[in-house]
Amino acid sequence: FVVYQSDESGKFEVYVRPFPNVDTGRELISRSSGRNPAWTRDGKEIFYMTEAGLMEVPVSFGSGNKPTFGEPTLALKMRGIKSFDVSPDGQAFAIERLPIDTAAREVHVVVNWFSDLDRLVPTK
Repeated sequence: FVVYQSDESGKFEVYVRPFPNVDTGRELISRSSGRNPAWTRDGKEIFYMTEAGLMEVPVSFGSGNKPTFGEPTLALKMRGIKSFDVSPDGQAFAIERLPIDTAAREVHVVVNWFSDLDRLVPTK
Protein backbone atom coordinates (compact mmCIF):
# COMPACT_ATOMS: atom_id res chain seq x y z
CA PHE A 1 0.00 0.00 0.00
CA VAL A 2 1.06 3.58 -0.63
CA VAL A 3 -0.10 6.70 1.22
CA TYR A 4 -0.16 10.02 -0.66
CA GLN A 5 -1.74 13.46 -0.84
CA SER A 6 -3.88 14.69 -3.71
CA ASP A 7 -5.96 17.79 -4.45
CA GLU A 8 -8.31 15.96 -6.82
CA SER A 9 -11.24 16.89 -4.51
CA GLY A 10 -10.37 20.58 -4.70
CA LYS A 11 -8.33 20.57 -1.47
CA PHE A 12 -5.41 18.47 -0.29
CA GLU A 13 -6.49 15.16 1.25
CA VAL A 14 -4.64 11.99 2.25
CA TYR A 15 -5.40 8.68 0.49
CA VAL A 16 -4.16 5.09 0.55
CA ARG A 17 -4.03 2.81 -2.50
CA PRO A 18 -2.82 -0.76 -2.95
CA PHE A 19 0.54 -1.06 -4.63
CA PRO A 20 1.49 -1.96 -7.34
CA ASN A 21 -2.17 -2.37 -8.45
CA VAL A 22 -3.07 1.27 -7.81
CA ASP A 23 -6.20 1.10 -9.99
CA THR A 24 -7.93 -1.43 -7.71
CA GLY A 25 -9.16 1.18 -5.23
CA ARG A 26 -8.33 3.97 -2.89
CA GLU A 27 -9.40 5.03 0.56
CA LEU A 28 -9.70 8.56 1.94
CA ILE A 29 -7.77 8.80 5.21
CA SER A 30 -8.06 12.49 6.12
CA ARG A 31 -11.41 14.01 7.05
CA SER A 32 -11.01 17.73 6.44
CA SER A 33 -7.77 18.18 4.53
CA GLY A 34 -4.29 16.80 4.99
CA ARG A 35 -0.79 17.03 3.58
CA ASN A 36 2.57 15.23 3.65
CA PRO A 37 1.54 11.82 4.99
CA ALA A 38 4.08 9.49 6.57
CA TRP A 39 3.60 5.84 7.45
CA THR A 40 5.40 4.52 10.54
CA ARG A 41 7.99 1.85 9.88
CA ASP A 42 5.87 -0.86 11.58
CA GLY A 43 2.82 0.11 9.45
CA LYS A 44 0.55 0.61 12.46
CA GLU A 45 0.03 4.38 12.08
CA ILE A 46 -0.18 7.08 9.45
CA PHE A 47 0.62 10.69 10.36
CA TYR A 48 -0.19 13.76 8.28
CA MET A 49 -0.19 17.54 8.63
CA THR A 50 -3.20 19.84 9.03
CA GLU A 51 -3.52 23.50 10.00
CA ALA A 52 -4.03 22.39 13.63
CA GLY A 53 -0.98 20.10 13.79
CA LEU A 54 -0.14 16.43 13.21
CA MET A 55 -2.96 13.92 12.85
CA GLU A 56 -2.59 10.24 13.64
CA VAL A 57 -4.56 7.40 12.04
CA PRO A 58 -4.28 3.88 13.47
CA VAL A 59 -3.90 1.07 10.91
CA SER A 60 -4.59 -2.61 11.41
CA PHE A 61 -4.31 -5.46 8.92
CA GLY A 62 -6.93 -8.19 8.82
CA SER A 63 -7.35 -11.29 6.72
CA GLY A 64 -5.90 -11.08 3.24
CA ASN A 65 -3.57 -8.30 4.40
CA LYS A 66 -6.39 -5.75 3.94
CA PRO A 67 -5.86 -2.59 5.99
CA THR A 68 -8.48 -1.05 8.25
CA PHE A 69 -8.06 2.62 9.10
CA GLY A 70 -9.22 4.19 12.35
CA GLU A 71 -10.45 7.73 12.86
CA PRO A 72 -7.89 10.52 12.65
CA THR A 73 -7.01 12.13 15.99
CA LEU A 74 -4.83 15.11 16.80
CA ALA A 75 -1.47 13.65 17.87
CA LEU A 76 0.38 16.95 18.23
CA LYS A 77 -1.26 20.37 18.38
CA MET A 78 1.18 22.74 16.69
CA ARG A 79 0.49 25.39 14.08
CA GLY A 80 3.00 26.36 11.42
CA ILE A 81 4.52 22.98 10.60
CA LYS A 82 6.43 23.16 7.32
CA SER A 83 7.51 19.50 7.21
CA PHE A 84 8.01 16.55 9.52
CA ASP A 85 9.24 12.98 9.72
CA VAL A 86 8.55 10.12 12.12
CA SER A 87 11.40 8.41 13.97
CA PRO A 88 12.02 4.74 13.12
CA ASP A 89 10.43 3.61 16.41
CA GLY A 90 7.39 5.86 15.85
CA GLN A 91 7.89 7.57 19.21
CA ALA A 92 9.27 10.96 18.11
CA PHE A 93 9.01 13.53 15.32
CA ALA A 94 11.51 15.74 13.55
CA ILE A 95 9.63 18.95 12.77
CA GLU A 96 10.52 21.97 10.65
CA ARG A 97 8.40 24.98 11.55
CA LEU A 98 7.51 28.03 9.53
CA PRO A 99 9.02 31.21 10.97
CA ILE A 100 5.61 32.57 12.04
CA ASP A 101 6.57 32.99 15.70
CA THR A 102 9.24 35.54 14.86
CA ALA A 103 7.15 37.53 12.38
CA ALA A 104 6.38 41.15 13.27
CA ARG A 105 2.89 41.61 14.64
CA GLU A 106 3.04 45.43 14.52
CA VAL A 107 4.40 47.96 12.12
CA HIS A 108 5.42 51.42 13.37
CA VAL A 109 5.56 54.21 10.82
CA VAL A 110 7.45 57.35 11.79
CA VAL A 111 6.68 60.43 9.74
CA ASN A 112 8.73 63.63 9.80
CA TRP A 113 11.59 61.79 11.43
CA PHE A 114 14.10 64.34 10.18
CA SER A 115 12.60 67.02 12.45
CA ASP A 116 12.72 64.59 15.40
CA LEU A 117 16.34 63.81 14.57
CA ASP A 118 17.22 67.53 14.44
CA ARG A 119 15.51 68.07 17.80
CA LEU A 120 17.20 65.09 19.48
CA VAL A 121 20.64 65.51 17.88
CA PRO A 122 21.14 69.19 17.07
CA THR A 123 23.86 70.05 14.63
CA LYS A 124 26.24 72.99 15.02
